[in-house]
Amino acid sequence: MFIEGSVELLLPGPVYLVFFMLLATILAWRRVIKSTVRARIVLTVVTVWTFLASTPGFANAMLWALENRGMALAKIDGSAHEEEAVILVLASGYGRQTARGKEVRLGESGWERTEAGVELWRRIGGRLVFTGQPVETHGSSVAEVMARKAISMGVPSDSVEAESESRNTYENILFARTLVQNGAGSVWIVTSAAHLPRAMAIARKLGIPARGVPCDFRAIPYRGAAMWLPHNNAFEKARIALHEYAGMAYYWWKGWI
Repeated sequence: MFIEGSVELLLPGPVYLVFFMLLATILAWRRVIKSTVRARIVLTVVTVWTFLASTPGFANAMLWALENRGMALAKIDGSAHEEEAVILVLASGYGRQTARGKEVRLGESGWERTEAGVELWRRIGGRLVFTGQPVETHGSSVAEVMARKAISMGVPSDSVEAESESRNTYENILFARTLVQNGAGSVWIVTSAAHLPRAMAIARKLGIPARGVPCDFRAIPYRGAAMWLPHNNAFEKARIALHEYAGMAYYWWKGWI
């Protein structure tokens, strides 16, 4: 742990961050440059925020709050299969250009969600529906790639479906309402733990009695002084958390949650 932490401190992110904070503090409070009191306060706030967002302790706290919202998740009874159940797996991936041509790939979240969806299907049966993320420039969608992966993992093709039109989480869940209206049984939503609060809030707004199944947990409870030292991994976790908080604010403004 000590070696890993020492290496992280030597990588560019933390080094530049610490240098920036020291320089900003000197410039603001020693008045090397002329600035107003308000400008110094703003600079100090930005510096403190930048530092906090770079520390594992703060970044993980933001994620932990999302991943542990205390949602009432129904117990999964593996002894009773539901032929009409719909397991809605929200897509996660990206398109990229390679030496072999254009590809649609799954990131870590995409793999986690696919595996969680397949595992749930093995326990309760029903239909496994992957939804979202069309990549027009690549002639496919992330949902289609995830569906093919599920079939390769042993799910019969007649139990797998890919919905490739929805472009955001709201449209993903809106598609689930169509399934419910068409006579589907219970609806399960599978997505990353940090993303699930937003997805479930949309389902409640749309009147869908869905049950959430979180996966792809990222928060790690850090302890000790090391949790307040800049760490390269903290930036990615802070980005995920901020993306979700911003997404919930935007969806609230749109009236979607």
